[in-house]
Amino acid sequence: MQARSDRTTGLRLKHKVQAQQLAPLQCRAHRVRSKLNIHLPSFSMLPRRALVDFLRNYLAGLIRRTLIATPSADGHIEVEGWGSEAGEPEGSYTARIFQHYGFCSHVPEGAETVVVAVNGGSANGAVVATELPGTRPALEKGEVAIFSKFGQVVRLTKDGDVVLIPKAGRKILIGSATGTDPVVLKSELNSLLSTVRAWLNSHTHPTPSGASSAPTTAMATMSVSGSSNTEAKT
Repeated sequence: MQARSDRTTGLRLKHKVQAQQLAPLQCRAHRVRSKLNIHLPSFSMLPRRALVDFLRNYLAGLIRRTLIATPSADGHIEVEGWGSEAGEPEGSYTARIFQHYGFCSHVPEGAETVVVAVNGGSANGAVVATELPGTRPALEKGEVAIFSKFGQVVRLTKDGDVVLIPKAGRKILIGSATGTDPVVLKSELNSLLSTVRAWLNSHTHPTPSGASSAPTTAMATMSVSGSSNTEAKT
């Protein structure tokens, strides 16, 4: 009888210790449930290990990596495979894409995304990062680029240069006017000035006694220096 009593006392102490250990976790889980408005099973029916696994799996589902199913220019896109709870059928859900102030992009279909469930569940999905495989340009360590799937690149190089590269056969356009006017290169303008100078220095005028001689004072060499920090690669 004494041995049975000791065992009973020991089991009660063990359960009391387990309850004391579980209490803080239950309180935290209750706070999560109240904030996220989710259904959690009765904590009294769950052993500590099962409760920890349940919360870990749920919290892991709040941040997911998925794909864009239907792009949109207004910032609300359809993403694939997003469920608000474990076991929920996967489908396409609307999420809002958040981008940095001063920068926007119309992310194409098939791009990889990182979606965060704000306040829990798919109704408040927020896309916080996007990536379209195979489009990122090769960069040196520390360099930065703005680019698109169509081939244009604005590159900030490690040497401090800013390089604008259009798609092959396309243009770099400055301004918003509808008409376009090609930019003249320094080498082209200097070549033209050299031709004009040579003609002026050798030209003659007709006179009653025949053609006059060429100017006795030659025209000085003319050239333009161009911008000190803007160049075109030809």
